[in-house]
Amino acid sequence: GYRAMISTMGFILAAESIGLLDCTMYFSAISGSCWFLGQLMSWATEQKELGNPKPFEGAVQKMYSLLRAKVQRDLKRISGAKTLKRMNDMYEEKILYRQPFSLVDMWGALVSENLLKDFKDHRHKVRLSDQKKIVDT
Repeated sequence: GYRAMISTMGFILAAESIGLLDCTMYFSAISGSCWFLGQLMSWATEQKELGNPKPFEGAVQKMYSLLRAKVQRDLKRISGAKTLKRMNDMYEEKILYRQPFSLVDMWGALVSENLLKDFKDHRHKVRLSDQKKIVDT
């Protein structure tokens, strides 16, 4: 996942630097690629809500800076009562909706603790569908 996220970020940075990004209509992503694109879209959505007429301007560079710092943190150092509470709430929600639970969910929870810190206590409730506002424009 991390490798896919970093390579997607590199591809988009390169596309932006040669002017190809301005010609792009669609992105497609799975797994770790979504970790980058999801954060990019969330940031652009926030910029649009703040009244920025060009929400994507500077977004890729901003995400590069933010993710570079986040990726350098060690996942093993993520701990604490608040972290465990957020992860427990996520697991309870899966049980409530009778969704399967596996080690993949635990890994995803650790990754979101690290990558989605900007979403504060809502980091386990971020969905790709939250970016619908920016995609519809």
